[in-house]
Amino acid sequence: MRTEVAIITTEFLRDFINSSMKELQLDIDYVIHPYNSFSDLAGIFDSIPNRIDGVMTTGAFPAQVIRHSFPDTRRVIRAINNDDAGIYKMFLHLFNQNRALDASRIYADLIAAAGLELDEYLFGEREAGFSELADKHISSMTLEELSKADEIQAEKHLKLWREGRIDLSITRFSSIVDRLKNAGLPVLFAYPSRGYLRAVCLETVQAVHIKQMRENQAAAIMVTARISQNNQISSFERRQERLRQTIQRFKTSLQLDFVPRDANMGLEILTVRKNVALVTEDFTVCRMRPFLESRLDFDVNIGYGLGADLYQARINAVDANREAARIPGSASCLINERDELIAPLHGETNLVVPREISGPAREAARLSGLSGFTVEKVLAAVKSARGGRLSSRELASQLSITQRSANRFLSALNEAGLAKVIEARRTATRGRPERIYEIPINE
Repeated sequence: MRTEVAIITTEFLRDFINSSMKELQLDIDYVIHPYNSFSDLAGIFDSIPNRIDGVMTTGAFPAQVIRHSFPDTRRVIRAINNDDAGIYKMFLHLFNQNRALDASRIYADLIAAAGLELDEYLFGEREAGFSELADKHISSMTLEELSKADEIQAEKHLKLWREGRIDLSITRFSSIVDRLKNAGLPVLFAYPSRGYLRAVCLETVQAVHIKQMRENQAAAIMVTARISQNNQISSFERRQERLRQTIQRFKTSLQLDFVPRDANMGLEILTVRKNVALVTEDFTVCRMRPFLESRLDFDVNIGYGLGADLYQARINAVDANREAARIPGSASCLINERDELIAPLHGETNLVVPREISGPAREAARLSGLSGFTVEKVLAAVKSARGGRLSSRELASQLSITQRSANRFLSALNEAGLAKVIEARRTATRGRPERIYEIPINE
């Protein structure tokens, strides 16, 4: 299957791109989207059909403008930048044509973007290639600076020309070439080499394929109703049916393609990673839980599972559902393919807890009498706490457990010499001061 990409470039470069792609004969379908100035880029990027996962821009500046304008985009964005081979070939041809040409009277904005003088670039020693040096500079620029970069460079070229300080300009900004020519300034555009263009195309295709494979990674969702032991079977069946109907409504609202099916004491949904990413806003907050809560008269547990295969995804969804059941009220948890628990999915400071117990956690569990996984949860909460210090109230909030349980965990670690009370903080309410614990973490 051929990969379809979008190429964002200027009219000036349209023929070069078309002829180069034809010559390279790559297994790529592409559509060119021309722009006149950097201010056009956001609108053009937004108009590209959703089915297209790969976008290439002619130049690092347009690519960085798009990344700043769409920081949450999942598309693959690659820049067809300038490369050392193309630049050296251009200068070799230039000096062969005119051996009397004075390098000090040439202004090359692409060399300036790398923080170099022309003589230094051509004849000096450098620690990195042109693209690496230029990208380092461009990546530090704000969106406002990027958006004005081509105009600023156009003015600089023209100012140097009017002041009689240069005989020739070389630019990387295809959007300003005609403007400089119209002012009577001799100007050359720095074209990338065909070999470099080929490398960027193949890298883009490879990145798109990896992205698509990752998005289609196996995933599962386990949804169960919280039912007390004294509920009758008829009550369970009624809740199951209501749960099924409400999930169908949720599926329709997001235009998702999955079918809930009966499983042990709940409903199982077999799906793919990109759908779980959508439902959980990139694994941060569960959108399904509030939808179900607002339409059902009972609480639910939701477990999301990702896996290298469907079997692992289903097991992880079941385990994540069990973790959600330990949290009061409706709750959602996720276990990813790295066997990490993200819980609860409330969108604030989700804890990421490794389920493979580390050596330090195993030893702390032995000394304190807590389970290894409980210790890992406490350590994850400590890592996310300000200054690595927390109270039982803060731990309870982080782990979505009762303060009594949090007190028990911290007291057990304290008695084992693994935690220490460093402060007794007065609270707004009457009663005993709130203890603040510090727990050293051995990475």
